[in-house]
Amino acid sequence: MSTAFHTGVKTESFFDEVWIRTMNLAAAITVADVGKALAIDASAANTAKLAGTDDHVIGRLETFEDRQTGKVGAVSRKGQFSLPKTGTVNVGDSVVGNGSGVVKAAVVVTPTTATPFTAAQTNNLRAVATNIVLEVNNTANTVVVELK
Repeated sequence: MSTAFHTGVKTESFFDEVWIRTMNLAAAITVADVGKALAIDASAANTAKLAGTDDHVIGRLETFEDRQTGKVGAVSRKGQFSLPKTGTVNVGDSVVGNGSGVVKAAVVVTPTTATPFTAAQTNNLRAVATNIVLEVNNTANTVVVELK
């Protein structure tokens, strides 16, 4: 009888290089932030910042360069990546930022005509359409997220 050599499926870090973009980075980002979740920084064109509380996650920082003209990095925009998490996140959840490039489970509320969505509620709803958690590692406090 043969011995099984492959007993599981690893979903981490599956991406297409077509979806990696070079972007300007916010001044607060350092090389220690590689691998963290990013959001759009609306203060300048083509600029990303660490995903803050309830920010819509646009990708993961893959590389970091501090050039004379400013900070730049490669940002994976589509694929499956491991991201640091906080709180309870389950397989099948969607995620939003929770500050400093860490993600948390998105909380989606039912809209009413009397109460318009807040920015945070809009980003939570947007997350459901653009990402899903495929794997949770509570020991390492990470999730594997597929960004669509």
